[in-house]
Amino acid sequence: MSCATDSNSEKFMSRAKEWTADVENLFRFQAAGYRDELEYRQVKQVDLVDRWPDTGFVKKLQRRDGTFYFYSRKRECQDSDIRNVKIYAVLESGLPWLNRSYLFVLSPLTLTLPRCSVLHLSFHGSPSVDRKISRISHG
Repeated sequence: MSCATDSNSEKFMSRAKEWTADVENLFRFQAAGYRDELEYRQVKQVDLVDRWPDTGFVKKLQRRDGTFYFYSRKRECQDSDIRNVKIYAVLESGLPWLNRSYLFVLSPLTLTLPRCSVLHLSFHGSPSVDRKISRISHG
């Protein structure tokens, strides 16, 4: 699994703790053998992933061996599967004060920090979404 980062970036992996729509989609990508949507789009060289229009869940994925996985428009990630979903993040260097216990991300991303107490997360591979997380430790 490749992740294009420079040598000054740190990679983090955590596990999902509760079901969300993002966790559902990560579950589907990982069941098909990919880390996340970004890796799928890089490997398959596609711009868009087939999604159900009403839920936004991934509809169809092609595994590396050419086999297609078709998913329901309803939830497929059972409660017992949630802890198996891996969530990846890349943290830019130069943030020694960031407490890793507060790093919770829902999609592949790059963290950029303006000089304030709010993290701005740029989500790649999802519809352009910017989210803010204000639970940061300045210790």
